[in-house]
Amino acid sequence: MKVRLKSSGEVCWSSNFNTSTVGEIIVSGGQDIDTWWHDTCFISDFDVLLEATQQWKDMRQAFKDHDLITDNYNTCFFEPANPAERQQGWRE
Repeated sequence: MKVRLKSSGEVCWSSNFNTSTVGEIIVSGGQDIDTWWHDTCFISDFDVLLEATQQWKDMRQAFKDHDLITDNYNTCFFEPANPAERQQGWRE
């Protein structure tokens, strides 16, 4: 998923949690192979682009509103595929 760093506006990519801690995601970014980077960052530092609406939303709020849900093991996140997943808040 596309995520945007709130402090700089840099667009990055993420879809996995850092399973060694709480509230962090694994993020990748950069313009080309020479500037590519990977890091763990706090969810609160990012907005997420929701494909369903094509709008940026605070990542914490997206989880609260179930615009983003997790898998059964809380290792990755994504948009719900249907209303039942949205209501449930996770995917098997």
